[in-house]
Amino acid sequence: MNFLHRIVTLVEKVERMLCILFALAFTCLVVVNVVLRYAFGNPLYFAEEVSVILMIWMTLFAASLLLGRRELVAVTILTEPLPRWGNRAAAIAVDALTVAIVVTFAWFSIAWMRAPASQRDLVLALDIPKWYPYLIVPIFFSLASLKALNNLATSIGGRE
Repeated sequence: MNFLHRIVTLVEKVERMLCILFALAFTCLVVVNVVLRYAFGNPLYFAEEVSVILMIWMTLFAASLLLGRRELVAVTILTEPLPRWGNRAAAIAVDALTVAIVVTFAWFSIAWMRAPASQRDLVLALDIPKWYPYLIVPIFFSLASLKALNNLATSIGGRE
């Protein structure tokens, strides 16, 4: 097992734990807010915004996890009839394209986070800068870049 694969394995364990934590926090927050709203007529003022932020973070960590495991949706109608070497070439091409896309988005999302405009906006209910919840965008694309590079190395090396 190479160094990159070990890092990806460790990152996947952390992502899995974060997904569980965010799902649990989201569920508890929504349940508490519903009870407070309908039983006491006094919901949490921040619950909707925080639940949206939790859902987005959970979804993007899960997407990164699935990308690394190659469990995202794939259209294989063109590659199924190919011989083994054709499937491998297609996998390498798709992995290389994925690396190019996610690295480009990682680069631009980091630039976006550093822009002055992203520093000024606030999450109104929490009175915090929006760049805190927006951090998931460069985090996701950076993790996706790591996973895509590992997938490309796996495809080139002929391992699955």
